[in-house]
Amino acid sequence: MTLIQHLSNISENRRPEEVAAECDIVFTDDISKFPGMFATDSFKAALDKVRKDSVTAMAVFDTYFIKIEPNARWMRALRLYQETKNL
Repeated sequence: MTLIQHLSNISENRRPEEVAAECDIVFTDDISKFPGMFATDSFKAALDKVRKDSVTAMAVFDTYFIKIEPNARWMRALRLYQETKNL
């Protein structure tokens, strides 16, 4: 399965702005495209923040986004992140 297929399978069918409103923090790799805390690797930054502080975070990267929660979804997001690094 490709990264795009994985993201579309787990992405909520809502606008990123709606999802961001439910999150404690948003990390983005380009603040001109989407507001938030800048991080070169926004996906990794969000994973780390959720693990450390048990908050809900959103990572915006390229044209994708993912909401990461401090529950079993965190592990699923970690596996997806690891898969993106193996591409």
